[in-house]
Amino acid sequence: MKIDVRRVIEAKNARLANCLPKFVINWLRRIIHEQELNLFFEEAGDAKGIDFANKAIERLKVTYTDGGEKGIAVT
Repeated sequence: MKIDVRRVIEAKNARLANCLPKFVINWLRRIIHEQELNLFFEEAGDAKGIDFANKAIERLKVTYTDGGEKGIAVT
């Protein structure tokens, strides 16, 4: 899996993609963190389901504790 902002825009509206200046495409790539997401997808490999979720949690350095009846605390 790989994210490509330009290709997504072209698939949705080719005319718009041709009119957008390159700096707008680059700005969109930065605000959605295209490069970082693609790196994560590459590192995650073929992981799916819970394995993918665990890799995402690890990558984002999310910690959580099971609070029993009180629920789960996420930090």
